[in-house]
Amino acid sequence: MQLKNSVVLIILDGWGIGRQNEADAIFKAQKPTLDLIKKEYPMFSLQASGIAVGLPWNEPGNSEVGHLTLGTGKTLFQYLTRINGDIRNMSFFSNPKLLNAAEYIKKNNSALHIVGLLSSGTVHSSVEHTKALLQFAAQQNIPKVFLHVITDGRDSYPQYAAQMLEELTLKMRKICPQAKIASLIGRTFAMERDNHWERTKIAFDLLVNQGGAFIENPIEYIHSEYSKGKFDYLIDPALVAENGQPIGALKENDVLLFSNFREDSMRQIAQSFVDKNFQYFPNKTPDGLFVLTMTDYLNNLPHNTLFETIFEKETVKIPLAKVLSDQNIKQFHIAETEKYAHVTFFFNGDNEKLFPGEERVLVPSLPLVNFENNPEMSAAEITAHIKETVSEHLADFIVANYANADMVGHTGNFNATVKAVEFLDAQIKEILEVAQKNNWWVLITGDHGNADEKINLFSGKAKAGHNANPVPLHIIHPTVRNKMVNLSEHQLNETSQGILSDVATTVLAIMGVQKPDEMTGRNMLELIK
Repeated sequence: MQLKNSVVLIILDGWGIGRQNEADAIFKAQKPTLDLIKKEYPMFSLQASGIAVGLPWNEPGNSEVGHLTLGTGKTLFQYLTRINGDIRNMSFFSNPKLLNAAEYIKKNNSALHIVGLLSSGTVHSSVEHTKALLQFAAQQNIPKVFLHVITDGRDSYPQYAAQMLEELTLKMRKICPQAKIASLIGRTFAMERDNHWERTKIAFDLLVNQGGAFIENPIEYIHSEYSKGKFDYLIDPALVAENGQPIGALKENDVLLFSNFREDSMRQIAQSFVDKNFQYFPNKTPDGLFVLTMTDYLNNLPHNTLFETIFEKETVKIPLAKVLSDQNIKQFHIAETEKYAHVTFFFNGDNEKLFPGEERVLVPSLPLVNFENNPEMSAAEITAHIKETVSEHLADFIVANYANADMVGHTGNFNATVKAVEFLDAQIKEILEVAQKNNWWVLITGDHGNADEKINLFSGKAKAGHNANPVPLHIIHPTVRNKMVNLSEHQLNETSQGILSDVATTVLAIMGVQKPDEMTGRNMLELIK
C-alpha cells in the first residue's frame, strides 16, 4: 500500500489534565514547548478512566489499562470490572476454580493462604476482592485461613497501610473470624517486575522459608517501620508469630492464592512458585502446594500441574500493531524497563510476541527504588533512539513511553514531579525538531492522570496515586497548525471530546490505513476545524 504519513506516538505516563491549581505539578512546571504546542496545534481531552477504559464508574485509569486501550482501539472490560460483576451477581462464590481449591483443602485438611496488595487504590488489587475471598472461605467452612499482606505506598498514601490493616482486621472478624494476618511485606519486594530477582527472593523466602522478622502485632510493626522513616512500599518482611513460631507458614498440601488482578507486577513472584524451568534462585516449595492466581499472570509459561488461573483473559485479535504489520509497515516500540511491558505486551493487546516488522527497544531503568532523586530517569536515552529512528527513517510508526511523570509522581514528592515534567518538556522539544525536519506527525497523549494532582488540598497531604482526570491528545504537524479545538483547558477537563480508544483510529487515519471493524475508536481529525 501507499503510506500517507509517518507517526510518532508519545505516551506521557501519568500525565493528565488537572485543575491548574496548587496540587497540579504539570501546571506549576515551566514547560515552554508544551505551552507552545497548546497554543498552535489542536488539543483534545480524552477520558482515560472508568467506563471509557472498561473499569467501574469513575475508577482511575492505570498504565496497563491505558496502554491496552490505546493499542487496541477499543474499550475492553477489564479484570476489575469482570470480577466486581461476578461478586455482585454471586457467581464468584460458585467459581469452579475456587470450589476446586476448597475441595483440595478439605481433602487434605490444609490451609488457604491469600497473598495480595492492601491498597486504597484499585490499580493492582481491590480490598473488595479480598473480602469476597474471605466470604468464600467462610461459606466453605475452611478452618485455616491466612492473609499475607503486601503494603502499598504507591497507589495509596505513602504511610496508609497501618490504618487500612486496622480497618481490614475489623471487617475480617465479621466476615471470616478464623482468618488471621500471617505476614507483611512492602510491594517493592513482592511485586518486583523489572528482573531484580533478589527482591523477589525476599518475598519468596518470607512465604516459604520464614525469612523475616518475627512479630506479635502487625499494626504496631508497621508503625515501628514508619518511625524509621519508611514508606509502605519498603516495609521489611515480617511474620506474625506465637510462641516463637510463625502462625501462617506454608505447609504441605496448602493452597496459595495470589489475589491481585493486575498481572505484570505479580509475574515474578508467581513464577518463583510454579515455573517448571525456574533458575533465578532456589525455589523449593512444600510438597503438594496448590497455587491459584486471580488472573493470567504467566501468559502460557510452562507451569506445575497444581496451578489454576481463576479469571482467564479476553483475547484481542487485531491491535494497532497487527494492523500495521499486515500492511508491511515497520514499527518501533520503546520504553525504559519500568514501562516496557506497557508499550509491548499491553499495547499489542496482551500479546508477548513481536509482529512481523516490529522492533522493540528496552532502555534500562536506573537501579533505584525511588525516583524522586533522579526525576530525569532514562528519558534522554529514549529520546536519542526516537531521533535516530526518525532521522534515518528506520520505521514509519513509533510508540514511545516516558515513565517520568508517573514514576516520580508515585513518590508523592511535588517538587521532584515538577522537575520530571520540565525534563520531559525538553525531550519533546528535541523530538519535534527532528520530526518537523523529516515531515513526521507527532501525537502526544497520556494513559491516566497522576502528576496533575499531587496534593490533597483539603488535608495538605501528598498524593501518590492515580486520579480519574482526562488526558490530553496533542496532534502536531504543519498541516494542522492553527487549526484548533476551541475550548479552554478548564473546559477540556470538564468536557472530554473523546476516549483513549480514539488514538489508534486517529493514527491509522493519519497514515492512510483502513481501520478494522473490531476497532471502535473515532478519528479525532474529524473534529479539527
